Amino acid sequence: MTEPTAARQFATDAINADWNVLVQHSTDTGENPFVSIDAIKSGRHLRLTWHTRDTGTYRLFSCALGNRDVTLTAAREELSR
Repeated sequence: MTEPTAARQFATDAINADWNVLVQHSTDTGENPFVSIDAIKSGRHLRLTWHTRDTGTYRLFSCALGNRDVTLTAAREELSR
């Protein structure tokens, strides 16, 4: 299964904003694929996960800045800080 466009675009935007980026593709114990992106810069850590569990298609499953849940919009805004 191909990674979602939103995940690919977020990783590209983070790289272009000079963040260190790690993209991980994996499956959970039920063989459902997911993609996680970790973006780190100046002590800030964004972690976003798109998952296919229950739907069969990728959807944003979680989005966090450090230990705090944030929206995808807030995560995108963080890239420009």
